[in-house]
Order: sequence, then C-alpha cells, then structure tokens
Amino acid sequence: MRVIVSIGAALVILKNIANGYWVVLFGVVLVLFNPIFPIHFYMKLPWIPIDIASGILFLIEIIINRPKKVKPIPIEKEVKTHERDRII
Repeated sequence: MRVIVSIGAALVILKNIANGYWVVLFGVVLVLFNPIFPIHFYMKLPWIPIDIASGILFLIEIIINRPKKVKPIPIEKEVKTHERDRII
C-alpha cells in the first residue's frame, strides 16, 4: 500500500509542479508513505486520521483537476438538391 500511495503522490507532484500547494501537500504524503525509509508509529491510532486525510486529498485532487468536457462544434449540413426534386 505504501508503494501505491507513494507512486500516486509522486505522479500528482509531477503533474502539478507549477501549483505550489499541491506539491507541498503531496510531498508530505510522499514522505509519510515512502517505502524506502518508512515512518513507523507503534500504534495504529495515529495512522487512521492520516489515511483518511490522504484519501480525501487524493479525491479532491481528482475532482478539481479532472479534464474539462469539450463541446463539439456544430457542423451545418449541406442541403442536397437533385434534378428529380425540382418542380418545373
């Protein structure tokens, strides 16, 4: 789980490198969940709010930075007329 959260936080940091607040927030998540030098709390109680806050942070980032829907440009259709349709 640490590996998945760390990779996700690193990808969010790379995607939003121009926005300082996302880099700082997900930098903290990356440090807390890094698998190379893990941070251990000897009780599970401190991890519960950290896990919930990290999950909410990922959800907020997904909702705010989702791609915008592009409206298609309406194309006017040509009206085809045939010789057989003409009234003389």
